[in-house]
Amino acid sequence: MMNKKSIIVLVILLVCFLGCTEQADNNGRQKEGSEKILIELLGDSISVKREGLVSTIEYCPDNTCESFSTSTQNPSQKLTDFVYIYLFFVSDYNALADFKNKTGNKYISEIIKRNSEGCVGKSDREMAKCILKLLANRYSIKIKFVRYDENRRNEVGIDLKAQLNQLK
Repeated sequence: MMNKKSIIVLVILLVCFLGCTEQADNNGRQKEGSEKILIELLGDSISVKREGLVSTIEYCPDNTCESFSTSTQNPSQKLTDFVYIYLFFVSDYNALADFKNKTGNKYISEIIKRNSEGCVGKSDREMAKCILKLLANRYSIKIKFVRYDENRRNEVGIDLKAQLNQLK
């Protein structure tokens, strides 16, 4: 027969387990929402992969891509938000014109707001520069330019600081 202490310990463990399970579900729903929005807006040009310890989102409108990666241990929404802000403000793909001028406007303010801690700026563009720097540093986000030549994948690292310096 169980004593009172054993029952209390079991109840505490059960509450912790249920709380952790609920948190994982909420995180999963949140992740799906962010990724889902990006995929809805950019279609087949966006791919999301998790292989081993690396999460990668690639934007590939043609035989070239911008690839963004971080550890799977980091919150996936932070990578998704980084990609969204980067594509909206920094990327120079012509295929993003509609995203930048119409469809992407719907969510950019919300994404900037939820990532603005530690950033002060007057315009969304100033905030975006700060947020991109912070997210890249905090979550070790790497950016690469990818080109497919004769079925070979060639990758070159992108210097975020240089890209942001060009941003007016």
